[in-house]
Amino acid sequence: MLRILTINSGSSSIKFQLFEGKQPILKGICDAIGLENSGISVEKPDDKEGIPEMEKKRIPDQETALKEILDSVKSFCDLSSISAVAHRVVHGGEEMREPLVVGARELEEIRKLNSLAPLHNPHNILGIETMMKLLPNVKNIAVFDTAFHSTLPEKAFLYALPYEFYKDKKIRKYGFHGTSHAFVSKEAARILENQNARIISCHLGNGASITAVKEGKSIDTSMGMTPLEGLVMGTRCGDIDPAVVLNLVKELGSPDSTGHLLNKKSGLLGLSGISSDMRILHENESQEGAKRAMDVFSYRIVKYFGAYIAAMNGVDAIVFTGGIGENAWYIREKVLQHFTFLGLQLDSEKNKKCETEISSSGSKVRVFVIRTNEELEMVREAETLLSKPNSQ
Repeated sequence: MLRILTINSGSSSIKFQLFEGKQPILKGICDAIGLENSGISVEKPDDKEGIPEMEKKRIPDQETALKEILDSVKSFCDLSSISAVAHRVVHGGEEMREPLVVGARELEEIRKLNSLAPLHNPHNILGIETMMKLLPNVKNIAVFDTAFHSTLPEKAFLYALPYEFYKDKKIRKYGFHGTSHAFVSKEAARILENQNARIISCHLGNGASITAVKEGKSIDTSMGMTPLEGLVMGTRCGDIDPAVVLNLVKELGSPDSTGHLLNKKSGLLGLSGISSDMRILHENESQEGAKRAMDVFSYRIVKYFGAYIAAMNGVDAIVFTGGIGENAWYIREKVLQHFTFLGLQLDSEKNKKCETEISSSGSKVRVFVIRTNEELEMVREAETLLSKPNSQ
């Protein structure tokens, strides 16, 4: 049975899980990296005592964080028993369509994509480089967020720019959250007992995206060349007229300032003037800003649902996942009330309890709330890769 360690490296935190086969046996997070309140929290998934408190430690950088993680793993099992380390990598570009074992050449190819995901890929790469140094005899596997969307047809991924910008510069829609969309759409197909089902996967969190899945393949998705396109998000604007960006560059004086505004100051935070956290907005829904943000957020989802239902010539199931998707019953209700014309019937009590299936027994479209498990999907993909005779 393979032991695989999953790593999700961000700018200020690193999440990890250790799997034995498909079973998680250890998980945790190094948080607030580089800050005074940094620390590490580790738990066994079957521990009845609940999530332990963060142990305060000085963690100035990613390398220190990964050393702390390996120390935690080492107290639980021999590091030599780890078969592979699976890393989440946000952007794989057009060429990296499936997981791969990372060596020096692959690392350089991933590095070339930093400009497409400047907030994510550099941290993902640093995590891989550090693990290659700390565990030199263990395979490092990159699992790309964009890979699930490699099945998008050209008519879905092209922007209406001169074609040479795609051919020469690879400017196109790539899509993200692929590992999450892959996991929940597979789970929905399993529940439906229909691998050819037409499924809308709706991942709503601080980052948010929707994917149309037909016969197990992504045929369209809301995020674009970068994770900025598409839905309204916590601090990201989502879809916007490109001319607005040009005006903002003039107004703010630089592309960097404009990028910061669109990525960090917009979305729910910008619309509400209160918070990027949907829970706080819900608590303050009587305030004009909070209601405005929730309305725009929900309406954008409704528009994408409608477009993707048309693109698939119907829909068999809708899946909600992510922090907002799994917990914000009021957002699900706000969105789904627009689709009663399809024969979709929401069970209000089940929805408020966040049960797995929240549609009523007579609904013509089934609706699920499925907790995403990107780590398990990463392990599945890593195991598939390792089972191939030509894996490095």
